[in-house]
Amino acid sequence: MSVPPNAETPVQEARRSLAAQLGTSPDAITVVAIDPRDWPDTSLGCPEPGQTYAQVVTPGYRVVLSHASRHNVFHTSMAHAVRCPSDPP
Repeated sequence: MSVPPNAETPVQEARRSLAAQLGTSPDAITVVAIDPRDWPDTSLGCPEPGQTYAQVVTPGYRVVLSHASRHNVFHTSMAHAVRCPSDPP
């Protein structure tokens, strides 16, 4: 899948994060889908219990990555990515 130029940094961050979690190379991870989003706050749609988040609209992406036939969903800002297991692929 082709990554839009303005999404390159967030997608690279998501790939690096997943690679670190799986103990593999970012090159072993493929991009399945990229959808632009405006998250309602800085939790990027994946709030952690007990945490507080700035209530500002945060532009970013919903990124679906694949490794070993398993899909993983990440929510990103323009510079940060979080794995969001509560968001099904």
